Amino acid sequence: EPLNMIKNYYGENYAFEYAFLIHYQSWLQIPTFFGIVIFIYQVTRYFEKGELLYAIDTPYNSLYGLFVTFWATSFVQSWKSKQKEIQYIWSCEDSSFKKVDERTEQFKFYNIYNP
Repeated sequence: EPLNMIKNYYGENYAFEYAFLIHYQSWLQIPTFFGIVIFIYQVTRYFEKGELLYAIDTPYNSLYGLFVTFWATSFVQSWKSKQKEIQYIWSCEDSSFKKVDERTEQFKFYNIYNP
């Protein structure tokens, strides 16, 4: 993860956003796998009877909903611990982010309106 390079170049705010997205993306693989399994099960039920309502209304839908609820709770707790770890490593435990911007003036973007 190039988080330290992003932190040094853009600052800790953007690096934390990037760290969250990486963490979220890795955690999304878990419900994606189970969602694909349920989708395949629904498709096989559709080809079995040919009725869409029969294929969609499976007993596993409610179990998947419960699973996603527990997954979301676990994800939030995992992100909190990951955030504390990153804050400790970067020495910003009090959430006071430094305004670090290594870009020179010639590389900064300024929006200028020309009437």
